[in-house]
Amino acid sequence: DYNYNFTTNRIGLNYRFIEQNYNYTLGVGVQPAVLDGFSPSKGTTTHISTFNIIPTARYIYNFAKNSSLSANYNGSSNQPSFDQLQPVTDYSNESNYVKGNPNLKPSFRNNFFLRYNRFSFETGDTFFMNARFSQVNNNIVRNNKTYSTTYIPDTTLRGKRVTTYQNANGYFTADGRISYSKPWDNRKFTLSFNGRVSYTNDIGFNTNVDAVGIENVRKNISKNLQYRPGLRFRVDINDVIDAQLNGTYAVNHTNNSDPTLSSVNTRELEIDINGKNYFWNNWTFSYDFSHNVNYGYTQKVTNPNILKLYVERRFLKNNMETISPSRNDLFNQNAGYSITSTSNYTNESSVNRLG
Repeated sequence: DYNYNFTTNRIGLNYRFIEQNYNYTLGVGVQPAVLDGFSPSKGTTTHISTFNIIPTARYIYNFAKNSSLSANYNGSSNQPSFDQLQPVTDYSNESNYVKGNPNLKPSFRNNFFLRYNRFSFETGDTFFMNARFSQVNNNIVRNNKTYSTTYIPDTTLRGKRVTTYQNANGYFTADGRISYSKPWDNRKFTLSFNGRVSYTNDIGFNTNVDAVGIENVRKNISKNLQYRPGLRFRVDINDVIDAQLNGTYAVNHTNNSDPTLSSVNTRELEIDINGKNYFWNNWTFSYDFSHNVNYGYTQKVTNPNILKLYVERRFLKNNMETISPSRNDLFNQNAGYSITSTSNYTNESSVNRLG
């Protein structure tokens, strides 16, 4: 039983300048925040107040009607969640207890964003690119404490892991996206390239507590790099075929400074073809096939072939009636694999779906 409220107000003053080809906004804001909490069962109180000064900036340049560049900066204060604040141990998960920290400060995030786009009405060519960078002060991070099996002060904690929370600096993330499409022959055919890259520097703590309560704290800096390039070819011929062929290659790589945590280096290749073919005005044949190749997992993985088919027949005036027999996962191989890496742990999971 824990009561708390987070109150924040933001007051700012902006100046905007507008010209024919460009405009910009400059401003400054102040954001006070107060976090109050009270635990009736424990009789403990929380009172944290912060005051942030937030500059804001926005710039847009229009090279032409179909081409522009924009850049933005903004900041925001974010409160801790209830489970991160309550100063009571939650025993509901036998393998991992959770205890909040009522002295947590609100975190403050700085966001930078850059975007460029260009398109052509005549040819249908499109080009899009953006980049983003975020940095957090007083980021709320986990501290996983593992107690010795001979822990003396509180026998209920022997051999247990207790997750607590604390503020830490050093977190930042950056990512970028790019996309280019080129149609030809009256847009019957389109070739597209897209890609994404992201990098995250995360902070976490893992602590071993010995029999008499002495803590050995290990700070972990988790550096995660992901990139995913892809290529797509699409065919659109009216009343004949709508289909596309996709290929993507994804890499997920994580290095941890804590030697007790394993590194991650997984890769995935996916090839996919899907589309519809039209026959005799009233028939449609649809297909969706994908093949996945997975690398770098510690668990045993498969490389599934997934095929879905259906045939559609339309009847009556204005095609008021439709019959569509279909079949999902013809090879019964539909399985998915994922891996999540944080500053405290790495988790691999697999999913077998019903065919």
